[in-house]
Amino acid sequence: MAPPATLKTPLGTIQALRGIAALLVVASHGAFVLGPLDSHLYLRNFLESGAIGVDLFFMISGFIMIYSTWGAGSGRDVLDFLIKRFCRIWPAYLAWTLVWLMIRDGGISGGPAVDIVKSIFFLPLSIISPPFYGYAALNVGWTLNYEIQFYLLFAASMLFGRARWWMLAGAFAVLLVLVPMANGVAPALNPYRAAIFGSALADMATNPIILEFGFGVVVGWLYLREHPAPPWRLSAMVMGIVSAVVVWQLASHVKFGHGFTAWGMTLAPLFVAAALFEKALRPRIARWLLWLGEISFSLYLSHKIVFFLCARFAPRFEMLRALPGGVLLAIYVTIALVVASLSTSILEKRVSERLRAWALNRGPHSGLSRRVSSAR
Repeated sequence: MAPPATLKTPLGTIQALRGIAALLVVASHGAFVLGPLDSHLYLRNFLESGAIGVDLFFMISGFIMIYSTWGAGSGRDVLDFLIKRFCRIWPAYLAWTLVWLMIRDGGISGGPAVDIVKSIFFLPLSIISPPFYGYAALNVGWTLNYEIQFYLLFAASMLFGRARWWMLAGAFAVLLVLVPMANGVAPALNPYRAAIFGSALADMATNPIILEFGFGVVVGWLYLREHPAPPWRLSAMVMGIVSAVVVWQLASHVKFGHGFTAWGMTLAPLFVAAALFEKALRPRIARWLLWLGEISFSLYLSHKIVFFLCARFAPRFEMLRALPGGVLLAIYVTIALVVASLSTSILEKRVSERLRAWALNRGPHSGLSRRVSSAR
């Protein structure tokens, strides 16, 4: 008997959003295959705006962190949390960074060694072009710098037990309000603001884009409270309306860019509605969407490398040269999905989990271990 096409699973809606976020980023980086698209303005705009997936990732990350650590707070829990997050991210990120350095022009020697070291240890490269700050050796790695910063803030707040949420809110207030004001700069929501300190690390730490993690934490806190969710039909209606607004925003380039001054502004109500919909109904989710969410991290890390190799080798095959851009893009994305699935199986489920087991040096021992594993 064939498995059902849909499943009821904890946080299925959030997992589906994670897959959609990854696919949006992939679409934005694969648009080059379609050519200039001058006669398809709205399609071009929509594809270029796929980077909105990054903002959605940040909100999801904040949500998952509070969900997976609800009730934790001991020093051992904090250490376990940091070990789990590091082992979840670093092996796959290091592997794909090294792959990229080996295949790009010039190989590993093709870039400054200090930039490579900074990249693999989640440090920004320069103060130019906020909120990217020089990107990373593996281009998409700039977002992981913010992830690690958030994990450190979150872990520190866990040490304060029941006061953890006040401490986390206080940390955001210090970084985004007090520190800029102490340096003569008004607090802002625009992540593209000019550098304040002349230090990439300090400027990144105080960049307003980190508010998206904080927003995810707030939504997660509301989700976990015992108060009943609004009727699922209301949440579904809000999701539908806001989704239409988001699609219009992407296709028209209205408020184009990261943060709450642009894409975050419309993603926020969509994310709230999705979380409340999940809480009220716990809907059945298509298996392919759940699978897409499962491979989303590896897909995010590897897709640009796959596209780079496809673009390099495809012109050698006459059959591929004759294909329409849309068909060629579908082939590229399919290859990227296969590679991401293999990466998830090998790097995330084997290497990362073995590294985590070695680092923890013991078997399952607490509710935190089980919840972090189930909410990955």
